[in-house]
Amino acid sequence: NGRVAWRGCYGVKNAETGEPVKDDTVFEAASLSKPVFAYGVMKLVDQEKLDLDEPLAESISEADLNSAYPPTKNGDLRYRKITPRMVLTHCTGFPNWFGGQPMSFLFDPGERFSYSGEAYTFLAVTVQAITGKSFIDFMRETVLEPLGMKDSSYVWLESYDKQFAASHDILGRRTQRGRSTVPRAGASLYTTAADYARFLVALGSGEGLSRKTWQEMIRPQIAVRGRDGKGEVNFHWGLGVGANETEKGTTLWHWGDNGDFNAYFEI
Repeated sequence: NGRVAWRGCYGVKNAETGEPVKDDTVFEAASLSKPVFAYGVMKLVDQEKLDLDEPLAESISEADLNSAYPPTKNGDLRYRKITPRMVLTHCTGFPNWFGGQPMSFLFDPGERFSYSGEAYTFLAVTVQAITGKSFIDFMRETVLEPLGMKDSSYVWLESYDKQFAASHDILGRRTQRGRSTVPRAGASLYTTAADYARFLVALGSGEGLSRKTWQEMIRPQIAVRGRDGKGEVNFHWGLGVGANETEKGTTLWHWGDNGDFNAYFEI
């Protein structure tokens, strides 16, 4: 009913010290970063600052794009066809990540679903050009602060020195972990369970969005089939979030995998 009804804490945030998980314990959200950014993008759609079906390349000069997003310098020109809708439904044709290599395509943009975090980086660069704000400022002003996500950030904060949960392998042993100092729209969100629950309340109710825009975001838009886009339909995707129609209504969900940090939600 539009509120966080309950929350609880389990386990330890450091197996070596035994320090318990608390309400303010910060985790890596991994790809659960994507729906939060997508929600911010949909606010731009509401404000008519972004058209879901207008190619991203039309919102930023080629010179500025090449400067902000170097892979386009060596990539083929198919990137000029990519729209926000393609990014949010994972049908840009990009691989998940370029891995430091030049831009590449698995297929033509719009052809089929293929999950890509790299596409979110491309969209984030365009959002910065449209708004004239850094990614950090845009997300803080548009999403994090309005929803009261006070412990959340796409880059490491000094306060995390005491709040962050240590990373562990599948046997529960401590592992080394770097700190994200450069934001990645698709993967670098740090957050608490309580903060993320606040976001899920907004996602599930349409808070902060017009009803039309919210319904477009959660509407199943593309069928996800087996490997290489062949075979039976496994599930569907909306704009930035998995969206399946069930007998009891629409279920929204997303996974996250940063190696030793994994996350999942379904509402």
